[in-house]
Amino acid sequence: MINKSELVVVGEVVGLKSHVSNSFPYTIVNLRVDNILKGDRKKLNKTIPIEIMGGNITRKEDAAAHNLKPSDDKDPNEIITLEFTHLPRAGEKMAVGLTKIPKGVNGTHGKTWSATYAEKSTFFQDSDGKYRRESEVSPTTDKGNHDLSGQKEDELMNNEMNDLINKSQNKK
Repeated sequence: MINKSELVVVGEVVGLKSHVSNSFPYTIVNLRVDNILKGDRKKLNKTIPIEIMGGNITRKEDAAAHNLKPSDDKDPNEIITLEFTHLPRAGEKMAVGLTKIPKGVNGTHGKTWSATYAEKSTFFQDSDGKYRRESEVSPTTDKGNHDLSGQKEDELMNNEMNDLINKSQNKK
């Protein structure tokens, strides 16, 4: 993940703004960079925009995305929030591997960043101070057993990200 990312940072969410492109919601997360784990050191203490899938959209726009007619019993202009992965909240701290997105992709108005492997390279700080990826639901086999490979990968990646963060803080 680190090798595939142009920039790997730790920071705090200082703003969020949803937009719709091709009837699909996106959110621009403004992240204040507190630590650079890989990449351009000039980004330190700057705020960078990160685009993620999901966000606020009207019921009418959501219905159009699925070639459906809006429900008659609901207000078509009501704003709903669609979450495909964890949508950050203002004040949350996160560590993330990023790749540049060119201006104009998904309706953006400037250069933005995107998580290199979506939720796989996005870690949120928990109450214990550790950074963790959002766990995927583990699939169940035909025999009712759970496939733990995803959980083991999460644990390995969480440990490696926290080790990387700790090593970078010890260098300061």
